[in-house]
Amino acid sequence: MASTNHIDLHVSQFKPSSNQKTLAIVLLAIGLITFAIGVMKSPERVWTSYLVAFFYFSCLGLGGLFFCGR
Repeated sequence: MASTNHIDLHVSQFKPSSNQKTLAIVLLAIGLITFAIGVMKSPERVWTSYLVAFFYFSCLGLGGLFFCGR
């Protein structure tokens, strides 16, 4: 005998407020300016840090995808 436990969830589309959009743009600008200053001062250190951070967050994303798709 098979029982089905089906829950129908409806998730509405996320619409950020103007404050959230402004905050995201400000944080993006701060990050880009900081990155540019770092590249000018010590490019080897910045690119190494960028690659390590890219690898770390890529692994987190792929790990999350693995557990969601499982």
